[in-house]
Amino acid sequence: QTIAKVFLDALDRDEVTIRPYALRHAFAIRLMEKKVPPEYGARLMGHSLQVHEQTYKRWLEADRITRAMSSFNL
Repeated sequence: QTIAKVFLDALDRDEVTIRPYALRHAFAIRLMEKKVPPEYGARLMGHSLQVHEQTYKRWLEADRITRAMSSFNL
């Protein structure tokens, strides 16, 4: 079995609903929020700067928009 399969089986056994890619996305967004330079974030995540920015920047932007909108009483 691969490490991924063992990990997923453990999550299922313990009825954990969060998936590994959700944790990966959260980690990438946290790096950006903490102002870690994108080239370091890309290296930490094992992909190119281009992939890092294309994949995760939109999540950060969406989160910022959501937080800004929640400050209004609409």
